[in-house]
Amino acid sequence: MLNRQHINSAHLHSFLVLLDGEDDASVRTLIDPADHQNVPRAVKLMIMISMISTLKDSTVRPIDEPVLNVLLALNDLISAFLEPFINPILSLSEQLTSLAKFAHLAFVHHRLHGTSFMTNQLYADLQGVVKTAFFCVAKQKVLDRSKSFYLYQQGSDRLEQTFGTIRSMTHDQNVDIVQLCERLSDCVDVDKIFTKHPDWKRAHRRLSYTGTEGVDHVNPAYFTGNLVVDDVLLSGVWRSGR
Repeated sequence: MLNRQHINSAHLHSFLVLLDGEDDASVRTLIDPADHQNVPRAVKLMIMISMISTLKDSTVRPIDEPVLNVLLALNDLISAFLEPFINPILSLSEQLTSLAKFAHLAFVHHRLHGTSFMTNQLYADLQGVVKTAFFCVAKQKVLDRSKSFYLYQQGSDRLEQTFGTIRSMTHDQNVDIVQLCERLSDCVDVDKIFTKHPDWKRAHRRLSYTGTEGVDHVNPAYFTGNLVVDDVLLSGVWRSGR
């Protein structure tokens, strides 16, 4: 529920099929994918929801305008959370401002609608992401103000990749503590090799940023905005997001 209006998959479907290049089959795949752990596809769905704002008035029936207005509000919420992680040109100040905007919007909607808006667990997790971002920037200011800070590194990318490497080193996927230590040591060597020869590394399909299905994992070279923590005024970006 958003703005006292229930939104379901049928509502999303009716508007997403109006977007250029989309049809019934492609939209159904995004709304109810067979692979529920496909993060790139979930990101693509959120990006498509943000594209609903580009629909011309002539393509929307007057009776559907109340639902459209709610979807536009949903777009504001999703974009505020998603943009800092996928838009390479944003500065760190702009990223944090966007996350602050999301935190305030989510608070208002959760305060109005409770778990009809989103579950308590999801709300806590998302607000935790925002809090961690601000806390980590503050800590980096103490450690070294001249360094850049990359929001995406708050995630579990490296842990997932290390886990995948450990599991795929031999046919024996399960390990005891001694084998785990040995394979972690080998993982360090593997990472050193791929650092020297990045073209040798073939990323997994579901972990590929440049794949046709969307985005999931990135690297520091992708971001071109000013990410130096010394140029960020935390209290200022928080107020701007509000």
